Amino acid sequence: MLLRLLEQSKEPLVLCVAAHDIGEYVRHYPHGKRAIDKLEGKVIIMRLLENPDSNVRYQGLLCVQKLMVHNWDYLGKQADISAGNNNNLPSNGLGQRPVESKA
Repeated sequence: MLLRLLEQSKEPLVLCVAAHDIGEYVRHYPHGKRAIDKLEGKVIIMRLLENPDSNVRYQGLLCVQKLMVHNWDYLGKQADISAGNNNNLPSNGLGQRPVESKA
């Protein structure tokens, strides 16, 4: 529904709200990215970056960022596994382990 709004609407406010809501959907719903991928939503969202309205471009960029963050987390975990660093230390969200202070 939101992707259809992005395709059909020319109204900047509608585009901004739809992009924001898609970004939040992806951020809070574990399978949201896969659902957006299946509907070829990345292409639709990337088109917002060419919009003449700066607010639409900004919301489009934030949405793309939220789509990509999940990939970075996954890649960081995979890098740790392949490097043999798959211990139970908490991750900082970027696939890196926290550095212990010597103080």
